[in-house]
Amino acid sequence: MLFGLMPLFALLLLLAYFGRHRVYGMHLVFTLHFHAWLFLVLCLGLVLPTVSAWLFFAGTPIYLWLAQRRVYGGGKLAVALRTLGLLLIYTVLVCLGMALLVLASL
Repeated sequence: MLFGLMPLFALLLLLAYFGRHRVYGMHLVFTLHFHAWLFLVLCLGLVLPTVSAWLFFAGTPIYLWLAQRRVYGGGKLAVALRTLGLLLIYTVLVCLGMALLVLASL
């Protein structure tokens, strides 16, 4: 599901940073970088589930915030609001995608 939603996350980044003179491909590269973090944390969950849960729920928002500050720049509060908005929308999309996969498998 996450592989299929990568282009959508890049589109969300394009909308979140509209007017920053960046093309879709740059957002897609950032998306691949961020999803590498997600896959690493999820794979770590196979070996150390407790550590992975902490990294996933506490570390992912911090990691995304730091990555956005590094790549896109901006003020701390503005980037924090963008991060929260992106994570909220993306979580809803992942949940909808998973629900559709469950329904399709029935």
